[in-house]
Amino acid sequence: MPANRPSPAKGAPADPSVEASVGRQVRFLRHQLGVTARNLAERAGLSVSALSKIEKGRISPYLSASKAFEKAL
Repeated sequence: MPANRPSPAKGAPADPSVEASVGRQVRFLRHQLGVTARNLAERAGLSVSALSKIEKGRISPYLSASKAFEKAL
């Protein structure tokens, strides 16, 4: 990494656009299927708060959560 560029904060996403894209897709599919956030969160084993943050692109879903979404949707 170049010296004049600050290193990313610990836990910061490598590419924020990826998280935003994943979140939009999760929300789109959830709406298309008529599933509530609470129901999807329960089916995926997540808190409603975590699902909301994923849908808003604030956090990146772990692989296990992605697989849970796949099964839940």
